[in-house]
Formats: sequence, structure tokens, C-alpha cells
Amino acid sequence: MMARSDFYTVLAYMDVQTILTNIVYQKMLKLSSAAKIKYSAGEAVNLVFTDVERISSFWYNLLDFVYSPIMIIVCLVALFFVIGINVFYGIAVIVAFVPINAVLVKLANDFEVCLLPIIFDL
Repeated sequence: MMARSDFYTVLAYMDVQTILTNIVYQKMLKLSSAAKIKYSAGEAVNLVFTDVERISSFWYNLLDFVYSPIMIIVCLVALFFVIGINVFYGIAVIVAFVPINAVLVKLANDFEVCLLPIIFDL
């Protein structure tokens, strides 16, 4: 089932990207000379290649936002039937490590920021 949904997600991604690129090109062809002076060719290229890509990638990643919570809940229910109440102990350990992980990431980020000037001075 996931392979089929991935296939249709990629098709929707390509369709959205094609439609948006086509719309941008049509608008670029209809620009007046005053608008062509106001907007550079680089802005138009940026609109086509980066902004359209960002909008299209939303459709590509939308399925993950929908299926991930459903899959987590289904897996936790299945684990509950297999190992019982111990599932809640595992969830408690995972939730307890989230703040610890956040502190460690902040320390690593601060350490990286401190090391960047030293590395670039070499």
C-alpha cells in the first residue's frame, strides 16, 4: 500500500511542479516592458527554480505528515497487545530523553559556533 501511495505522491509532486512552472513562464511572457525593467531575469529564474520547488516539495512531504502519526499509533497499539503495559514505560523513557536530547543539541551547536572562527583562521 505504501508503494502505491508513494507513487501517487510523486505523480502529484510532478504535476504541481509542472503546473506552477508553466504558470510562471506564462506570466513572464506576458510581462510589460516596464515590469521587465522592474524585475530582473535572476528574480524570475529564482521564482521558477527555488520557489516552485519549495511549494512542490510540500505536496511530496504531505503524505509523511499524515501517515506518520497513524503508523506510530498503530504500532504502539500492536506493541501493547504483544508486551502489555511495558509499552507505556518505553514511551515514558522516550519522552524523558527528549529534553536531554534538546540540551545536548544546544551544547553541540554552541561548541560548533565557538570552533568555527578557529577552523577558518587556520
